[in-house]
Amino acid sequence: MANKLVSVFLMCIVVMATLHIRQAVADDGYKTCYEPCDEECKSEGNGDTFCEMKCDTDCLAKKNSTPSSPEGRGRVEQSMGLPAVKEAPISICTSAFNHSFRNVAFGSIAEFKTENDVISFFILVSAGRLANTHRERPVEMGWKAAQKLIQNWKIVRGDIVMIIRGKDKGETGVIKRVIRSQNRVIVEGKNLVKKHIKQGQGHEGGIFSVEAPLHASNVQVLDPATQKPVKIGIRYLEDGTKVRVSRGEGASGSIIPRPEILKIRTTPRPTVAGPKDTPMDLVLEKTYDAKTGKGMPAL
Repeated sequence: MANKLVSVFLMCIVVMATLHIRQAVADDGYKTCYEPCDEECKSEGNGDTFCEMKCDTDCLAKKNSTPSSPEGRGRVEQSMGLPAVKEAPISICTSAFNHSFRNVAFGSIAEFKTENDVISFFILVSAGRLANTHRERPVEMGWKAAQKLIQNWKIVRGDIVMIIRGKDKGETGVIKRVIRSQNRVIVEGKNLVKKHIKQGQGHEGGIFSVEAPLHASNVQVLDPATQKPVKIGIRYLEDGTKVRVSRGEGASGSIIPRPEILKIRTTPRPTVAGPKDTPMDLVLEKTYDAKTGKGMPAL
């Protein structure tokens, strides 16, 4: 069986070399077709650009035309000055490979239909990848960054929301963090996942449960009056104040107040002047007075 495979392999190498030689001859045939066409077109008084486009189109059409019948292929090849080549060796080569590899330990391999299939097969074997060609590409875990960011956020930190999709569907919680760069929010105590944390300075290692981000479309704010998940709309009061209101099916239309936690800064303002801060006496110093001319440029 090994000798048979080697003999079939050598035969196919010879056939493929013949096809590559035929391709080189075809390129010469294109030149043979183009030069007389270009001279004839210019002799008729046409311009260089017109002749170049016309002859290129005609010669490529002759080169790429492949009639269905073998006699038709022979006529086209003869018109371009190419030797007629039969397709029988390729079919014999591919059928021999199909028959041989079905009887070997490769099982059900995809059939070789063209010479390119045979070449690709031996490239895979030489690279040692034949055993992995039938496997699917592993699925990438995790979630990707948002491609289109939400411009006008209506959900803020501290809102009471209900999860409408996912494993915690129907549960309510408080928005702990809003990740605007990823269109996601973190609900306190919801969507928990296990995370392995390595021990480091100041903390212990182990397996901990942490809140994973949820997409902003998977949560809805609760209506203060009905305690049902609703959409959020914007309304302006008589004094011009911009407020959030509940809207949608089953909404009461009441105002959704801003959470009190927003009044507390996550990063507190410094109360003590640092070494790079401007002293208060320099800040309060008056450096311009129009009446006395203080601070006026000298003209």
